[in-house]
Amino acid sequence: MHYFEIKETTFGEGKPLICLPVTGRTEPDVLRETQRLVQMQAQVIEWRVDAYEKSDDWNAIRQLLKAMAPLIEKTPFIFTFRSKEQGGMGSLTEEQISDLHQIAAESHVVDFVDVEFFQMKNPNKEIKMLQDMGVRVLASHHDFNETPQPEIMQMLLQRMQESGADIVKLAVMPQTQEDVLALMLETNRFVQNYPKIPVVTMSMGTLGKVSRVSGELTGSCMTFGNPGVSSAPGQIEACKLAKILDVLHSSDLTEHA
Repeated sequence: MHYFEIKETTFGEGKPLICLPVTGRTEPDVLRETQRLVQMQAQVIEWRVDAYEKSDDWNAIRQLLKAMAPLIEKTPFIFTFRSKEQGGMGSLTEEQISDLHQIAAESHVVDFVDVEFFQMKNPNKEIKMLQDMGVRVLASHHDFNETPQPEIMQMLLQRMQESGADIVKLAVMPQTQEDVLALMLETNRFVQNYPKIPVVTMSMGTLGKVSRVSGELTGSCMTFGNPGVSSAPGQIEACKLAKILDVLHSSDLTEHA
């Protein structure tokens, strides 16, 4: 699989990276959570901007990004505004979201901007604009209702990779064990067909937890952990997640039997 480095962290190779979310409502909460995640040695930090009480205040966003900069200087940083339609708390218009993305890119603090691919009228244009501004793009799609048919999941991943995004992400909700296995199989199929782009997938909820720890098998390069406050159903506590991934990555599993 193709891989790249951000702040000496490799994406797309070996054991999946653990991304931890910042979901604070106020500025002090955001800074406190960010500091705590850095102290926990989070491999990747995602700021869920939709949880912030001033997510529609551009000056407040700029000031908070500036305050976060020294904290995440050595940690890859994802800027995410998750809409209500995609399982988040945000309710901005598409134009406002694009403005928010540009503020993130202009800050020179953000490494990745999450773009909700199928929520935008022209996602390819949005992605190219952000990349031209100097940030990488994580194209994402979330289905909190079901797990689409295998061919649909493959199509969704393919559409996102055709955009030129740096990473593609697909999260779906399983109803059966077969749904979980289908997501894992389609992830591996996508990796085999498109080895040049890192992919992140997960089957959500309790039923899908196994998909969050099997990335080294399926090819999913990153998983999202719970640092104390979950940002999505099925997230595993961060310290437990790290231990599980270490065991699965070990070349000699007998010592853990």
